[in-house]
Amino acid sequence: MPAKTRSRRPRRGAVPPAQAAAIAHARWLVDRVRGVTGALGRAGAALRAPLRSSRGAPAPAAEAPAEATSAEPSAQPAARPSRAAALAAEVAGRARAASPRVRQRAALARHGLTRAASRALALVAAALLALGRGLVRHHGVLLGLVHRLMWWGSLALLIVGGRIAIDPHGHPLAEAVPFFVGGFALCAFAILLAASPRIRVAAFALGVSHAGLALLLWTLTQG
Repeated sequence: MPAKTRSRRPRRGAVPPAQAAAIAHARWLVDRVRGVTGALGRAGAALRAPLRSSRGAPAPAAEAPAEATSAEPSAQPAARPSRAAALAAEVAGRARAASPRVRQRAALARHGLTRAASRALALVAAALLALGRGLVRHHGVLLGLVHRLMWWGSLALLIVGGRIAIDPHGHPLAEAVPFFVGGFALCAFAILLAASPRIRVAAFALGVSHAGLALLLWTLTQG
């Protein structure tokens, strides 16, 4: 008779293989996690070490940018005056270089103006001297011309006053009186100053006409 097989039952203290494999895998995962956390801890410590060393002297690190930022604005104004000073120095140098030429040109212009002014004054003085000499030489002719002009002026005033006196459009007679008075004055000057007898006679006749007409018109206007 075949022997009866008996199923082996697991012992109470033994762990099944699947559970053992799960436990081993869990332990492996725990080890991996611990290794990763340890690595992260070491990396964090390495990163915190410079910070801890820099905490002892925070002021210089903070002041350096401030000094840099404060130096930048101060550098700009320093640069601007330096540029302005350089430009001023360049302009001054050019002015100094050009000053001899400018002085030379100014001296030439001054010399030319003085020569032109002196020539103009000399020409004016010569013209005045020539005019004076001509008046002295030909004073008789000039005085005769002046006396004749007085007589002709008195005649013109007589004509104008007569036209006003006989105007049919109704001009007042008093407007003609000043013309006759002025003509009489010119005739009187011609009689007193003229050297030619003919001018004196003509001035006397014309003056009598002026005086008579002026007296007549004045009488009519007053009456």
